[in-house]
Amino acid sequence: MSVAHDVARALVQAGAVHEADGAGSRLVLDVTRLSSHPPLRDLIRDRLVSWLKQNAAHEELIVCPTLGSLPLATMAATALDLPMAYLRPKPKEHGRKRQVEGVMKPGVWALLLYDELTIDTPVQDAKEIIAAHDGIVTEALGLLGDDDQSGLCLTTHAAVRAVIADGAPAASLPPLATALPVPSSERLARTRERVAEILLSVGAVSVNVAQPFRYASGILSPIYTDNRLLISHPAEWGEVIAGYVDALAMVTAQQPVDVLAGAATAGVPHGARLAEASGYPMAFIDLSENDGQLSGRAYGRLNSGDHVVIIEDLVTTGKSVFESVAALRERGAIVDWCLAIFTYDPANISQILKAEGLGFTALSDITTLLAVGIQSGTLTETDRAAVMEWLQDPKAWSAQAEARLAATASPS
Repeated sequence: MSVAHDVARALVQAGAVHEADGAGSRLVLDVTRLSSHPPLRDLIRDRLVSWLKQNAAHEELIVCPTLGSLPLATMAATALDLPMAYLRPKPKEHGRKRQVEGVMKPGVWALLLYDELTIDTPVQDAKEIIAAHDGIVTEALGLLGDDDQSGLCLTTHAAVRAVIADGAPAASLPPLATALPVPSSERLARTRERVAEILLSVGAVSVNVAQPFRYASGILSPIYTDNRLLISHPAEWGEVIAGYVDALAMVTAQQPVDVLAGAATAGVPHGARLAEASGYPMAFIDLSENDGQLSGRAYGRLNSGDHVVIIEDLVTTGKSVFESVAALRERGAIVDWCLAIFTYDPANISQILKAEGLGFTALSDITTLLAVGIQSGTLTETDRAAVMEWLQDPKAWSAQAEARLAATASPS
């Protein structure tokens, strides 16, 4: 059988592609559903990696241009041990206000990887964003594409429709992952320090009192932690994922877990890689706004009554966690826990989330980060003093910073 047929059959059997109206007029693709079928996921991964090794020998960076492509890009980057990045349609209005998440070095050879690549896909827009960051696009590849895009896609709509017409049986769901080994307290303590070291080493932590950072909640802070940079550092990211696995093991030892839910957008690649490492299926919900309306589209296999663990990158006020929880619970999920890489105030966040019926675990925290930063010389005592002052009363610190910035901006 051809690669196109093998991939089409795997997608159909996993329920990752289906006819939207039963008449074949439109196909709907959801690559995230492959996480529920590891053998089919691995088949597609192997076909994808084989194609890339044969046809895209110069790639140095996997770039994900759409939200739906994130699980696929994560799978490819992990298998090839390559850094990855993802694009935003427009720059964020907070934090570092970037359109490229991750690291894009000048002159890097970038592969654009789409879940679906059609004649209407705005590939040129993505190429222009990459060019604006001095990257070079080597290829744009899709998992599924229009029939006339067959040279750029692993399979086509025609191949999928042929498999559907043949009546390929749906693959039965495999049993959930076996019990994960519970880590020792010493191992968890080492992870806290190692994750702090990693965040500092990849440049994820910035401290700036003069030009504070605005969080999504609107509050100003002298510190910003950009865990998205991890996806561009494969080895360090792998260590963080190992920490996630340990944290998940602590949860599964206490209660049932059926699905991991990556908090869109930043938590999705971590959720995808953790799902592959742990054997649990993943899902996520698109909470982005389109014309003022939340998308709300659910990706992955999510059933009413499923026990769900949310995978976040960073928890500051809990706002994004609550949005994910609400969307998941609207679909009948039982949301029990949230795992994150980092938080500034673990005790307070734990209480806030507990009030919503959520347990919380962060792999590292601000106390550990500041101690490691001072010891390594990455942070100064002045940095630590500024962050500690902010932590004592973030709202008051933010208000004072707002007033200072306003006074600076006012004409004399």
